[in-house]
Amino acid sequence: MVAHVRGRLTTDPLNFEDIIADIRKGEIKIPKFQRPFVWKEDQAIKLVDSIARGYPVGSVLLWRTADKLNSERELGTFQLPQTDEMTPTKYVLDGQQRITVVYSSFGAAPTDPGFKPVYDLRNETFHVGTDALQIHHFPLRYVYRTTDLLNFRTALQTLDDREVLQERLDALIGAITGYRIPVVELRDLTVEEVCPIFERINSSGTRLSTFDLIAAAT
Repeated sequence: MVAHVRGRLTTDPLNFEDIIADIRKGEIKIPKFQRPFVWKEDQAIKLVDSIARGYPVGSVLLWRTADKLNSERELGTFQLPQTDEMTPTKYVLDGQQRITVVYSSFGAAPTDPGFKPVYDLRNETFHVGTDALQIHHFPLRYVYRTTDLLNFRTALQTLDDREVLQERLDALIGAITGYRIPVVELRDLTVEEVCPIFERINSSGTRLSTFDLIAAAT
């Protein structure tokens, strides 16, 4: 008999601030059976550039369940907080690489390790940040940090081309904060119901067997 998930599947576009908040609360986790973060810098830069241009970057698939998988890993280089047994967890079944880049770009603290994209307001290009940033280099980790963002805006006022740079900064921040990524959430499905969905989605990528999913939950 074919099992239907109609009524237990939601499709809601979410902004990055909501996704980042769920990660910080420990509600979004990466199950152990997922492969590690493998994207290279140029792939991560392309994702950030696509977001800034308003291009579609694909959807994210989450499995929301009260069941706790035995093994979980960190999100890239970031430590995920522990949660109590009563808190439902949203396990990432598809979109781990994108979520990791999003969190590292917009959610991590400026001093945290990991991928740190910077936008050159003069050349209108993205690159990986260094310790020797110039005034017109905007660290994307400032997007949701009010104090850092205000300090950056103040520093821009010392430049001759400040009006043009300010317009470009406003456009960039508007593109990022206004972007909504499709999130598909499977709610309260059993392992047996999730297995064929997970297996079918991963059939075109790195093959992960149904056994990997069941083993993580037992």
